[in-house]
Amino acid sequence: SAAAQHTVNKAETTTTITSDNPDPSVVGQPVTVGYTVAVNAPGSGTPTGNVTVSDGTVSCTAPVAAGSCSLTFTSAGARSLTATYAGDSNFNNSASAAVSHTVDKASTSTALSSSVNPSVFGQSVTFTASVNVLAPGAGTPTGTVTFMDGANTLAANVALNGLQATFTTSALSVGSHSISAVYSGDSNFNTSTGSLTGGEVVNKANTSTPMSSSANPSLLNQFVTFTATVSVTAPGSGTPTGSVTFMDGANTLAANVALNGLQATFTTSSLPVGSHSITAVYSGDGNFNGSTSAALSQLVQYEPAGTLCLGAPGHQILQPINADGSSVFKQGSTVPAKFRVCDVNGTSIGTAGVVSSFRLISIQNGTVVSTVDESVDSTTPDSSFRWDPTNMQWIFNMNTKSLSANKTYAYLITLNDGTMIGLQFGLK
Repeated sequence: SAAAQHTVNKAETTTTITSDNPDPSVVGQPVTVGYTVAVNAPGSGTPTGNVTVSDGTVSCTAPVAAGSCSLTFTSAGARSLTATYAGDSNFNNSASAAVSHTVDKASTSTALSSSVNPSVFGQSVTFTASVNVLAPGAGTPTGTVTFMDGANTLAANVALNGLQATFTTSALSVGSHSISAVYSGDSNFNTSTGSLTGGEVVNKANTSTPMSSSANPSLLNQFVTFTATVSVTAPGSGTPTGSVTFMDGANTLAANVALNGLQATFTTSSLPVGSHSITAVYSGDGNFNGSTSAALSQLVQYEPAGTLCLGAPGHQILQPINADGSSVFKQGSTVPAKFRVCDVNGTSIGTAGVVSSFRLISIQNGTVVSTVDESVDSTTPDSSFRWDPTNMQWIFNMNTKSLSANKTYAYLITLNDGTMIGLQFGLK
């Protein structure tokens, strides 16, 4: 008889999702989905090939024998998972019923750091917030960070750049600041807050106070203006307030002179002759430390030679001793040495202590001329220079009895401003 033909069809299968672990998961967390592929009666055998698990966007594929595959979801929300068996030469394909799966937002942490701590007033400080995803979550958060100082907002909604947001300021006040960074979160990541450990400490900025003089050396009774300029020492910045006290050594010249801008000035014509150690002491304020200038050596002198003092030459020897040293007197007579010194106004000065020393500096043989000048006005010698209030001059009647004739004597008068007056005369 003829051979009979028989057809064997592929067996039907049933695919089932048996587990999705963990459920719920978080963004970035791997989810293991278990599945089985069963052969429907009357078929039998062991299916081969692959199973694909998908939510329509994310999928994984593994052999039937593996029994599971792993999915990672990059966004939060509800998922509907389906496992699809692709079939093989003996078994037909099949798809599982949909299984619900929940993906929650991943948790984050926010760390906060400062570019400099402690800082000083006016210094630029950069705060950096770093947003990290906590395990088992993963991914890259988006969104913004708000920087806070206690309950006060320093900078709102600063966009993340990568995983960081930064904020720079030089406006923090002196003191301790409780700085925090609040990450806003996004559709896939939860919000978090980080605080700066120990807070941001802002100290007062240092200053320097250089000082200048309008005239140095100056003349007695001349107006002199001292100017103190307060400068902020880097990295601090800003505009100091407060006052400056001007000192002459340990003595106060002017107390608490208010700053005008960055300067304080003091004008005086009362400094006595001599050297003065002038300093300017800045008081400081709530934001800036005080400072003291380097000592300025202010020299106050008499009017120099060549000026008139009560109509007569000042700062040089007066008659009867000739200024050119040509005077000759009789040996044993009393020779008057006279001079005037003046202030800036041409007023002859007779205050005590004008002469600091008077000494013989040389003796020469012979005299310049032989003519003897007898016009001396006193026969009573003095023991030192004295002030003559009638003629408004200094005078010293020198006794020449102990000096030798036919010699010329040179003397030097040193004044208390450090200047000198020379005189010379001969004896016959």
